[in-house]
Amino acid sequence: MPPTEAPGTTPPGDDGTERAVVVKGGTTKLGPTAVDAEGFTLYLSTLDGTDPPVSVCNTKTCLSAWKPVYVRDGAPVAGAGVEQSKLGTVVRRDKDVQATLGGWPLYRFAKDQKPGDVLGEGLKGTWHAISPEGKKAVASTP
Repeated sequence: MPPTEAPGTTPPGDDGTERAVVVKGGTTKLGPTAVDAEGFTLYLSTLDGTDPPVSVCNTKTCLSAWKPVYVRDGAPVAGAGVEQSKLGTVVRRDKDVQATLGGWPLYRFAKDQKPGDVLGEGLKGTWHAISPEGKKAVASTP
């Protein structure tokens, strides 16, 4: 099991029970963006697959920068701005379960320090913030 203190994981609640993974709509400088319960930007990798969902971020190097949004029990829960029908899960190669949105496995970027940061946007040409609809978030034009 992944360590519970890592960003993107589902740490136990105050009473020791697992908290649900919540994916909701937020706003960043890119415009509407999917975020976790804490307001941190969620990302997709265009190297991953969506039909069926598959995560290719499995190396220590990748996992140190990109933290999968792990689901410990049940399914991710849609918050405001996200449709429950767009959420799902994928069983990773390491047998952990990762949340998906629009089929895309979800990640947090380790260098995002506060809610609304989008420091992972466009990295290596394959990492992108994900919209609440489960697509690449597109920067708003003024």
